[in-house]
Amino acid sequence: MFTAVGGEPPESIRVWTKIFSESSVLLPCVVILAPFAEELYFRGRMLDAVGDLWGRRAAVLLTAGLFAAVHGELVFMPVIFVGGVLLAELRRRSGGLVAPMIAHAINNGAATWALYHGV
Repeated sequence: MFTAVGGEPPESIRVWTKIFSESSVLLPCVVILAPFAEELYFRGRMLDAVGDLWGRRAAVLLTAGLFAAVHGELVFMPVIFVGGVLLAELRRRSGGLVAPMIAHAINNGAATWALYHGV
């Protein structure tokens, strides 16, 4: 995706692909482990805890902001923030964490596929 628009992938993506150059390690981590853990934390525990203190809207905005921040790419923070808001809404509508986990896994899988195929 980055190279298609004449850009370079962010440094974090280059680092991760070097660390996990074997797709047999990368895919389970990026497509299964990360979405599972991140959804449990951000749309699970943190969303509920912050919501109890400051209300649902503040919880969604804060957790989406932190979700974007931990991904470490300033240029992508607005997109990741919106993704965090959408995943919180998916949790609200579905009533659980399975739907956001699946959506997150699909997103990460598509992004990983695009990275490895130069899209």
